Amino acid sequence: METKETKITIGDLTFWTRPWGEGKAVLTANETSLNHWLYNVHKEHPDVFEILQDDEDFCEEDLEGTFSLIVDPGKVSLLIGLGEVGIGFRVSEDDEEEKISAE
Repeated sequence: METKETKITIGDLTFWTRPWGEGKAVLTANETSLNHWLYNVHKEHPDVFEILQDDEDFCEEDLEGTFSLIVDPGKVSLLIGLGEVGIGFRVSEDDEEEKISAE
């Protein structure tokens, strides 16, 4: 069975997403500033945005090249600001919703 990958381009930023195991999705980027933002989102919300390695073993060089987050697609949505190149996430959990935006 073929795994479907989706490419999302917003201005100069590009993400890829595809299913990851049962009930999860992987969100991948390969632009350094976007990778830094994604890693900061993980640090603020590690229970929602998982990375593939241990935080203790993580270093700055891990943000060069390809970087991925694992999310529950039933709880996390990617937001795109119309009229401006703004991105963020909407996290829905237990009837509560939180928005995480890029600055």
